[in-house]
Amino acid sequence: MILIAAGLFAACGNGLVPATPGASEAGAEPLRLYRRNAAAPLERVREVYVGETVPLEVGGVAEGETALWFSLDTTHGVFRRPGELHLLRAGSFQIQARAGDRSVTLQVEVGATRPPPPEDPPLTPPEGEGPAPQATPTPDPVPETPSPSPLPTPLASPSPTPSAGPVATPSPSPLPSATPSPGPAATATPLPTPVASDPFADAVISFQPGPGAGFGMDRFPDIVLGAPKGGGLQQGGIDVLSLGAGGSIVLKSDAAILDGPGPDFIVFENAFYAGGNPAAPFAEPGEVAVSQDGIQFFVFPCASGNREELYPGCAGVRPVLANAELNAVDPTDPATAGGDAFDLGELGLPWARFIRIQDLSSEGSGTSAGFDLDALSVVHQ
Repeated sequence: MILIAAGLFAACGNGLVPATPGASEAGAEPLRLYRRNAAAPLERVREVYVGETVPLEVGGVAEGETALWFSLDTTHGVFRRPGELHLLRAGSFQIQARAGDRSVTLQVEVGATRPPPPEDPPLTPPEGEGPAPQATPTPDPVPETPSPSPLPTPLASPSPTPSAGPVATPSPSPLPSATPSPGPAATATPLPTPVASDPFADAVISFQPGPGAGFGMDRFPDIVLGAPKGGGLQQGGIDVLSLGAGGSIVLKSDAAILDGPGPDFIVFENAFYAGGNPAAPFAEPGEVAVSQDGIQFFVFPCASGNREELYPGCAGVRPVLANAELNAVDPTDPATAGGDAFDLGELGLPWARFIRIQDLSSEGSGTSAGFDLDALSVVHQ
């Protein structure tokens, strides 16, 4: 929910009030989904398989509108780019495209493995002709075994020494194995190859809005990428995306977030201290989870009902002080940036690349309900 200053005024100047039926969307063409460059619209997405990327496009988008893509089950598939559905797990799930106040939803049926193409049938000779004679393969010549070279004549010893009995020939020491036995370091999850990246989220992998979402959608996804624009101790920022009640979003950092000393990344919402009192924050707690592959997530325990201790383990609790447009506060410094910091070491992970934020409220209305995401910054990369 977007609230400004201690007076708790609801922000309503975002131009995102839902259109009244029969108003701006009256007579608008319905949205349809197509495979990219196909002529016929899809009734469902079939004959697709795990690991494939399905290129899609949406028809019926009016001039000036932007189509937004959503996976309604990110364990089965995600949109890594607009219109490019990457399939992760076999089964059925739904996807949705939105433009303005219109949407279209399709069922996706994902198979585990694409079947091999059918084999060509054997050639049949024309009627009246016998089978084609088969060539008898010529056996490969057996290579000749070269005669062994004669052993050299042993040289006579210059001064014969009486034999004192058989001399024991010491066994050669075994050579060390070229592959060392795997120790703890060999079995640990390897770090990904470093890439150049700014210390902020680089992409939105999926967004599943809950009831009451909408604020910030006119600038999505850029509104949650890049540096935070906090409002300070006594005022919530408005450069945010409202997730809605129970809504969730998955962000990706191109550079791996590494486990270093102390916190490793910071989540910025738009919490503030009502009346300037740190013991009375206006907070909208959210659960944070991290992943290395975007499929298996590890959750930071969030005590969303523990207001007395200021919701330990949750995001959306502390005011955001860093503002890229108004001050020089370092958004990657947990001591000065504000927001809610998290340490991968608490989960035993050496690195992560995906961050999922889940609103924990149960009811929402309007367009600014739930967790209001400002930005994500990386402390160690």
